[in-house]
Amino acid sequence: MTRKSILVVDDDPNICEVLATNLKAKGYVVKCANTEKKAIEMSKDEHFNLALIDIRLPDMQGTELLTQLRGTVPKI
Repeated sequence: MTRKSILVVDDDPNICEVLATNLKAKGYVVKCANTEKKAIEMSKDEHFNLALIDIRLPDMQGTELLTQLRGTVPKI
């Protein structure tokens, strides 16, 4: 069985670390991005089943990022 992959996008490294630690303990593969640009680049190279996105990012709103991610990962 393939492990599910989650992209965590937050500009606060502590939040990313806590979420990644807890989700990895549950058996998920977790990658973190701290900017929208990095998140979009990562989504072009890897498949993610789920994205957990901070609403307020330094370079755009989380809802706008979600719209852009759907272009690279339509079923996210």
